Amino acid sequence: MAIRFAHANESHQSRAAAAPVTDMQLERKDVCRLKGRRHGPAVTCLEGAVWITQAGDPRDHILIAGEKFAVNRRGAVLVEAVRDARVRVTS
Repeated sequence: MAIRFAHANESHQSRAAAAPVTDMQLERKDVCRLKGRRHGPAVTCLEGAVWITQAGDPRDHILIAGEKFAVNRRGAVLVEAVRDARVRVTS
């Protein structure tokens, strides 16, 4: 099985906050790696479904459209598309 890493297809500054916002389109099985911090980033599933795992956390998280996950640990965070998905990452 090959892992294909997704790249952001759109990046912009949020007008409501100073935090950078990146929207990504992920095809099924695409993996996006984020750098976790104690407070952030936040991942919002806009369409589809994604699986999230973070270093040091024994739990996995599944998000469907409309759900949000706030990273709360330092280390790698992997976001994998369970099916085609669009996510928003807010730092």
